[in-house]
Amino acid sequence: MNRDLECHQIPGTSILVDWFRPLPSDWNKRVDTVFFLSHFHGDHYGGLTSDWDKGVIHCSELTGNLVERVLGVNSALIKRIAFDIPQEMFLSGKRVRVTLVDANHCPGAAMLLFDLPQDSVNDQEEKKWKSYLHTGDFRFAPRLLPLLERARKKNSRLEAIFLDTTYCHPKHTFADQGDSIQTVIDEVRNARAEKPNTLFLLSAYNLGKERILLAVAKALKLKIFADKRKLRVLECLGWEEEMSYFTPNRSEASIHVCRMGFCGEIWPFFRANFKNIQEYMDRHKLEYKHAIGRKK
Repeated sequence: MNRDLECHQIPGTSILVDWFRPLPSDWNKRVDTVFFLSHFHGDHYGGLTSDWDKGVIHCSELTGNLVERVLGVNSALIKRIAFDIPQEMFLSGKRVRVTLVDANHCPGAAMLLFDLPQDSVNDQEEKKWKSYLHTGDFRFAPRLLPLLERARKKNSRLEAIFLDTTYCHPKHTFADQGDSIQTVIDEVRNARAEKPNTLFLLSAYNLGKERILLAVAKALKLKIFADKRKLRVLECLGWEEEMSYFTPNRSEASIHVCRMGFCGEIWPFFRANFKNIQEYMDRHKLEYKHAIGRKK
């Protein structure tokens, strides 16, 4: 994520998106600073801790749950906003409208569409608006376009897009998300058929990959082990029946969630870490003849 403050400030306002680090000394004069968090990934919420007191954090409901329960931020400093419903606020006497739109990233991730009124030439002129879109991290899909179009205010002009360009280079090509999930399901199913006594290690972020984990569990009717931290995150998703697929007991599951990078280094190319996998099995006394790790 870019660490230039200009990439986080909505022009003409003191609205900051995904910026919770120390601010320049002259920023203290801006008493109406408003903080937005696009999603719950560490490179975006960096600076948020249990003693946060710099202002209210605006975010989606699910992200707010994670900020409160995982980071321990005071609930009074979290304003949860529903998706696709415009919210209005006044900053320095000006009306600002913000709409959260699904970012198709991790659970709770939002693109933020800000509408600001332009100055009218006279009182008779129809009010016009200028808009700014901050994508946070997002995964483009055609279904997002009508969501953005509905969120956009009438008589508004899109002035700028704060765009996630992490994978914009043509060298990055990704399979359809549904196809990727089915590939993992097929790999686990086929491996279990050939070698039943196999441990599967699926890499995941603190938040992320939940669609894959749940799809594998449902398709194969298997339980998945997750540690206490991961379970605490999953409990914030509002799942009920889905939680029955996860267990804190390693011996109850042949599929275990592990941190990203545990099964091997990802950059600059993948190198398996057989030592990590063997030590994990030895430490927890897991009696499997085979182990398969998936880096992502």
